[in-house]
Amino acid sequence: MQKLFKTIPLLTLSLLFFLANGCRSQTPQLSEIPRQGFELLTPRKESLRLRLALTDEENTQGLSGLPSQDFQTNDAMLFVYTEDGNRKFWMPDTYFSLDIFFLDAQLKVIDVDRDVPSHPGRNIPPEIATTRSIYSRHVLELRSDSSLAKAIQIGETLTLRGPYTFEQILSALQTSEASRRGL
Repeated sequence: MQKLFKTIPLLTLSLLFFLANGCRSQTPQLSEIPRQGFELLTPRKESLRLRLALTDEENTQGLSGLPSQDFQTNDAMLFVYTEDGNRKFWMPDTYFSLDIFFLDAQLKVIDVDRDVPSHPGRNIPPEIATTRSIYSRHVLELRSDSSLAKAIQIGETLTLRGPYTFEQILSALQTSEASRRGL
C-alpha cells in the first residue's frame, strides 16, 4: 500500500507534465522563430548556415546592404513562401555575386541562376541584375564563390535542421498571413 502512495504522486506529476506540454500549440508564433540558428543540409550532408526571410519586409531586404565579410561562403538565405508563384530576384545594394536556387515545396531544387552579379548601391546605371522569373515555392541564395553552391544541382532535395521544423515554420507563416488578412 505504501508503494502505491509513492506511485500516485509520480503518476500525477507525469500526467500534469503531459497535459501541459501536450496541450501547448505545436505552431509557434512567427515572432518566436529565430531568423538564424538553422542549417540546411545537402544530400551529401554538407551543411550551410541558414538565415530565414519570412516576412514581406525580410523578403524585400534580403541580403541588400550586407557586407561580404558578414556572409561567408557556407552561409545561405532561404526565402520562405506559403504558395507557389513566379519568383524574380534582383540585386540592389549587394556586395557579392550570388547563385540563386529556386525550390519546390519540399525544398527540391527545380532551377538555378548562377553568378548573378552584385550591385553595390542602388544607383542606375549600370542596370541592377535580376534573375529570370521562375515558378517556384521557395528561393535560396548562396555566394557564387562558394564550393557548396557549385555542388548543389537541380533535382537535389535539401533538408532543414534547427530549433523548429520546416513544417512548424510554414504553419507559423500561414497563421501570420491569415491573421494579417483578417481570416
